[in-house]
Amino acid sequence: MLIRSLTTLVAVLSLLAPLVAEADPPPAGVAPQQGVRKRDLSEERPRWVEGQVLVRFKEDVRRAQAKEVHRALGAEVEDRIKPFDIEVVDLPPDVSVPEAVAAYEADPRVAEVSANLIRRPFGVPNDLLFEDQWGHDNDGQLHPIGDGAFERAGTALADADSDLAWDEQTGDTSTVIAVLDTGVDVTHADLSPNLWVNPGEIANGVDDDDNGYIDDVNGCDFTDDNCQVLMDAPANDSRSHGTHVAGIAAARSGNSMGVAGACPQCSIMVLKITGPGGNFPLDAEIEALAYVRQMKADLPGTRFIVNASFGGDIWLGMERRAIELLGDDDILFVAAAGNAALDNDMALAGFSGFSPSFPASFDLPNILSVAASNHKDQYGYGTGCNDSVDGLGQSRSACLFTSWGRRSVDLAAPGVDIVSTLPGSGYEAWNGTSMAAPFAAGVAGLVWSEHTEYSALEVKNAVMNGAEHPPNLDDLPFEGRVRTGKFTQTSDGRIDAAKALAGDPSDGPGGHDGTISGAKKIKRKVEGRVAWPNDVNDVYKKRLKRGRYRIALRGGADNDFDLYIWKPGTTEIWQFEESCFVRRGSCKLLKQRTSDSGNEKFRSLRIRVRGLHYIHVTAFLFEKGRYKLRVKRLS
Repeated sequence: MLIRSLTTLVAVLSLLAPLVAEADPPPAGVAPQQGVRKRDLSEERPRWVEGQVLVRFKEDVRRAQAKEVHRALGAEVEDRIKPFDIEVVDLPPDVSVPEAVAAYEADPRVAEVSANLIRRPFGVPNDLLFEDQWGHDNDGQLHPIGDGAFERAGTALADADSDLAWDEQTGDTSTVIAVLDTGVDVTHADLSPNLWVNPGEIANGVDDDDNGYIDDVNGCDFTDDNCQVLMDAPANDSRSHGTHVAGIAAARSGNSMGVAGACPQCSIMVLKITGPGGNFPLDAEIEALAYVRQMKADLPGTRFIVNASFGGDIWLGMERRAIELLGDDDILFVAAAGNAALDNDMALAGFSGFSPSFPASFDLPNILSVAASNHKDQYGYGTGCNDSVDGLGQSRSACLFTSWGRRSVDLAAPGVDIVSTLPGSGYEAWNGTSMAAPFAAGVAGLVWSEHTEYSALEVKNAVMNGAEHPPNLDDLPFEGRVRTGKFTQTSDGRIDAAKALAGDPSDGPGGHDGTISGAKKIKRKVEGRVAWPNDVNDVYKKRLKRGRYRIALRGGADNDFDLYIWKPGTTEIWQFEESCFVRRGSCKLLKQRTSDSGNEKFRSLRIRVRGLHYIHVTAFLFEKGRYKLRVKRLS
């Protein structure tokens, strides 16, 4: 089913909801369904915390004025995230979240408002210490897989050379990997020695360091403001995801048990942001990021890396701003690219989820976005799904789960059949970009421990420039056949810990013309070329006055190119905000034309607000070719 329109309404939503409810790969033995279609923004309404919104007022608005805005709606402030100037607001029972968002948006004193939206953890636990960890050292040995009860062997040298890196560096306690996740079993013997310890706090029921949090000795639980993580509930599945992620990044090595983390001497900060049902409410995520930022200020000699093994399909301005401010404070943010088996450079809907995936796809320099690779240096797919014992395995294309993106994903890291820690002293092999992200975060921790003078951006550059380029990553099994091209920013790079230690810290990937930040100026006409997967998007900028315009795109007769106009105030392409999902799907920033041909035309586009507009040409899947773009003012 191919859907091109961004304005199809509730009928399509009700029809497709069962197909798009989950963004994770299927369980063992079940292959992802085939079929990719252009994304219809009305197909899935977001899940938010009912009865709450997040509000940020303009800098010159006083507290009394803010109270007046809340009072007019009958709302009350439940919490304040002071480092980001965000208020968590409880709504009265008779005011819905969409109604509240609309009301706050209409008030000129409000800078930004958002529903308290939900992010979801990536990764699927299916099916275990050092010999099983092929990602560190792969000589083709048998190892457990994440979606079956048998073992398989990979390809020798298809690994991150962690053991070679450890000859030089095993990490430092002042390099902290903040695990924003479902919580961590802090009693696990492979993790407890590496827990970050707040030097200004002791567990005594008092806020010793006066940072607003009581007993935040190892981190905090931002879902109930209880930082006594050692007093958490008994080990259970609710903390499995975060425990598995923490072990991949920084489990202790050399202790004659279990597994070794990529940075076995780095510290683990536990930041629990999971709400009921395993979801991540936006306010908990942002407050956790604010906590990292605060501790960075309080502990100037400490280097912080945030691991985000979660995501969603809605662009959230508050989330982006929080991560951007982390970058201003020299904090690296490592994000899982997503498990939808889709291209994050494009707006797509598949049967396993949506693309782009945020926060991984935010166009921010301090984000390291990570895809998953397997034991054969191929893009991540379920080993058991493809190669079952009874010989009935399915194709690699059907079993693919990792997302990718030539411009939006930086590199790949081991993320298939990754053995790591589980609550209750357990170990298991899992699949997902959730596993690839902490692997990359751990390698970044090694680099920063070795080069303490580096900035966060220099660490990211060193990791990317130290990547290996195995030829298998030039191929991607997608939609029934193997596609060839470049699928990540590093031209199909796979992380290499040893080479990252010596990677060039000064030479980053730079900008490109497929983003708002890299948009080129256009006067009246321009010629260009787009091609999937190497160069999907071209973006131009032009200051338009009020009036009517004709904007026309002409490609080849057999091309499938689309034309988008992004209004002033757009930060990134594919900026699908909450407004696209509420109030009958009205996207504030977007106008678009799509068809099956390469010829698109706004015959009479009325511009009501003068300012800098962005004209976006994009190629659909598998398409490539030249185009001509013309802009003409009619009145």
